[in-house]
Amino acid sequence: MDKILLRSILYLLLGIIAINCTTEASAQSSLKMGTDFWVTNLSYPTRHNGNVRSVSNLNLQIAAARQCTVHIASPNGWDTTITALQSQNTLVNLNYNTRDYSSELIHTFSFHITSTDSIAVFATSGNGGFFDKSLILPTRLLRDEYIVQTFEGSPHASEFQIIATEDNTVVTIIPTANTISGRQAGVPFSINLPSAGQCLQIISDSNSDFTGTQVKAADGKPIALFHGNSDAYIIEPDYTDPITHNNSAVLFEQAAPVSKWGKNFILPHNALGKPDQVVVLSSADNCAVYKNGQQVATLNARESYTYTADDDLATDYIVTTQPAYVTFFPQCMWRIPTANYKSSSMITVAPWEWKTKEICISTIPNSNTYSEVDCLLHVVAKNSETNSIELNGASIASSFQPVASAPQFSQATIEIPQGEYLLECEDCSGFTGYVTLMKYQTSGFTIGSAQLDNRRIAFDEDDIHEGSNGEATTCIGDSVTMFVTPADGIDSVRWFFGDGSSATGETVTHAYHQTGMHQLTAIVYSYSNDLFNPVDTLYSSLIVNGTDTTYRDTVVCGETMEWQGSVYHDGDTITTTYQNEYGCNNLNIITLHLIGEKLTELDTLIGCDYAVYRGNTYRNDTTVYDTVESALGCDSVIVCPIVILPSYSTFQEVTINDTSYYTWIDGRTYHESTTKPYVAYIAQNGCDSIIYLHLTVVPTPGIVTPDSSTLWVPNAFTPDENANKLFAITCNDVISAEVSVFSRQGLLVCTFDGLVSAWDGTHNGQPCPQGSYVYIINYRIKTQPHNWLRKTGTVLLLR
Repeated sequence: MDKILLRSILYLLLGIIAINCTTEASAQSSLKMGTDFWVTNLSYPTRHNGNVRSVSNLNLQIAAARQCTVHIASPNGWDTTITALQSQNTLVNLNYNTRDYSSELIHTFSFHITSTDSIAVFATSGNGGFFDKSLILPTRLLRDEYIVQTFEGSPHASEFQIIATEDNTVVTIIPTANTISGRQAGVPFSINLPSAGQCLQIISDSNSDFTGTQVKAADGKPIALFHGNSDAYIIEPDYTDPITHNNSAVLFEQAAPVSKWGKNFILPHNALGKPDQVVVLSSADNCAVYKNGQQVATLNARESYTYTADDDLATDYIVTTQPAYVTFFPQCMWRIPTANYKSSSMITVAPWEWKTKEICISTIPNSNTYSEVDCLLHVVAKNSETNSIELNGASIASSFQPVASAPQFSQATIEIPQGEYLLECEDCSGFTGYVTLMKYQTSGFTIGSAQLDNRRIAFDEDDIHEGSNGEATTCIGDSVTMFVTPADGIDSVRWFFGDGSSATGETVTHAYHQTGMHQLTAIVYSYSNDLFNPVDTLYSSLIVNGTDTTYRDTVVCGETMEWQGSVYHDGDTITTTYQNEYGCNNLNIITLHLIGEKLTELDTLIGCDYAVYRGNTYRNDTTVYDTVESALGCDSVIVCPIVILPSYSTFQEVTINDTSYYTWIDGRTYHESTTKPYVAYIAQNGCDSIIYLHLTVVPTPGIVTPDSSTLWVPNAFTPDENANKLFAITCNDVISAEVSVFSRQGLLVCTFDGLVSAWDGTHNGQPCPQGSYVYIINYRIKTQPHNWLRKTGTVLLLR
């Protein structure tokens, strides 16, 4: 637990994650933290003094990485300041909200939360016993365009709330359902919110569904949007069971801006006994929706596809060709002696694009009612990376099962009791998932929703190298350009370079003059309410490697020296650069002293397999620079290029019968099997090469073999020379001869009539390589005109 307390902040209300602990590319970013938030709740219609009013409880949960002061204020005059303690939860009950239950209502039951340091905020909306919970996005993550997701079949309609973060915010709404105030579906209307913090309440008529409703703020002004249902039946009421208590659910989520939607979703179902409801909402036209490899729909912009999960223990793999927003509604039925409690929650499915490498989870309850309730943690990761995922330092690899519909992924479902957890992986690309209660389906949400703004420190690729462990490295004295990405929502950045210096700017350039590892810190600010407020603190490291400079004085004979196209005089310097093991440039500076002779560049020294120059053996191509004393007593620079050529070894295989003999190219005659003889010759590249004779003597066949003088076959020929350039046979008393030549791999190189033709050492017009080739000669002689005789052997082609 010490590890968690040091690296995380705790969370309340049967929920999950608040601070992201991810380190990516040596940069750490608290992705869901901020110092500025806006929040409101949904409505719940009831009677108040004889009139229909909207009443719903709103609770805030605040978690801080460090102790800080938090200010919470509402435009209606509610105002408080609290101290949030490090690694502890602060629960703030904002009590019940009473406002008119009407659409197009502009009210002030919204809250602006600011802090002196980064915090995370969760909120619950509901009526006490049943509620739903949402992560609250920092103001810097808000944008100007959203698409609403609600649920059909609600006894008190669906709704959404819009908070203006700036004065004079005009929002245009294209509803997909009629509102209770008479706005018609499909007909755009605009409403101005004069002051920051004012909230616009939109409620549908009857039990209509607002899913697909477009909300757009003018002039790019950021707004916060909360959507859902204050009272919804995900499970149909069972009127046939007299003891059934048909509880409806509170559905409450803060919406993600359209610009942050994804395309790949892996959804493990909640395994609580009832099938989940899933909604896929498209951001653009021509959006093909694939479920488990099968196309199930093609959607236009703001259209949705809804399905009921086939199996509450399965995992669905959803892929869309346009950015989409996927929401699911897990549900349960919990039986007690007097009733069946039916409830649900609304959970945003984290697309794979929101994957994270390290998150903190808390399942601390907010009521004794839930003190014995465990939770289900669902985690999705790539198959090859499950071994690196740990929960509180212990591997959960054995809990993963392959996802049938997405073979590259696996998912784990783990029961976790109340407590704080650290879910992390070091050597993986990330994971997604969500948490739900096991008995009371009143709360649950994604563990990846904070990945909306993956802010980190980045470097100009031209300025840095990559170290052996993937670290960012640079060279001493080199300038490094660094910036924060993505740049959305950034008005200023304060940089601390780790060498005692600092700077301000969204993009800065800094040169390091000390080697070693330097810790970078970037404090990100946004400008609001005439103040620059810190919204992120990012960290990274940069290794600065040194360079070496070697100085030499060289005496060269001659009044001038010409070197690589330049003319040098006495006192000039020649500077050469080479990279050291860290990728930094080392310098070799030679100061020239010219006294009588000029630079000597030797002819290229060519060696076969190796070359020896001034007592040193070289086995690879190189250039040797040397300083020697000349006959005049001065030092001269001598340059000797060295080129290493290979030598070759080959062998010639010959087969004769035991009544024959073989005269080889060494002039000797052999009549017994042998592999010993060899002859050295000069190959085309000038290096000595060796030919070995492999002679095999076989018994004489039972047929009559003519005298050897009948057919004479050469054992070698040289196509590139003037003499002996053809492979031709000499015949005596032979009436026909068919010659076939094969390579040692069995390839037929050529055939020809031995009486009139020869082989020139080519195949298909291209020169054949040097080596030994096998020939087969089928021939007839005058004394046996009806019998075909055969002669085989090898011939050596030399180039």
